[in-house]
Amino acid sequence: MLVFGDPVSIAQRDRISKRSNGVPAPDRTTSFWRLKSREVIAGALKANPGTAMPELKKRMSAAYPFGMREYTPYKIWLQEVKAALAEVAR
Repeated sequence: MLVFGDPVSIAQRDRISKRSNGVPAPDRTTSFWRLKSREVIAGALKANPGTAMPELKKRMSAAYPFGMREYTPYKIWLQEVKAALAEVAR
């Protein structure tokens, strides 16, 4: 099970691909928006253990850290929330 915010889990989940010359390719999963989203989501999950799923979704929404809910930051946030809630549901 992955624990969001845990560096070991993130490293396992986000394997770095290599170019043919052996140099690590840029890793798209370590963008500022994705890392910040994971950090905030991990904090929200830690602060609300055992919370029912509908209430947890509301609290995740309230924890959104990037201002306006549009463009790339919001899309990444939604992807990370979806992944986190899928892990919690297991």
